[in-house]
Amino acid sequence: MAAPEKVHRPTMIIGIVCGTLAALAWAAGFVVAKHGIQVGFSPADLAFHRFFWSGLLMLPLIVREGLRNLSGIGWGAEL
Repeated sequence: MAAPEKVHRPTMIIGIVCGTLAALAWAAGFVVAKHGIQVGFSPADLAFHRFFWSGLLMLPLIVREGLRNLSGIGWGAEL
């Protein structure tokens, strides 16, 4: 069995920060969804807000990298 590689301290700190931020983002999503339900949003409203705003943030990157092939991901069928 090979000895584990030593992890550099800055790399470990970045990983801990990213993991913490991811956990906070998931928790915030649940809090926002619960609040949305309490104020009367429908499931369709919640889905719209979840995907519309993140899609709007990503749109400039997709357009810059190529809308024709969806930034290298593709559309499922070659055009």
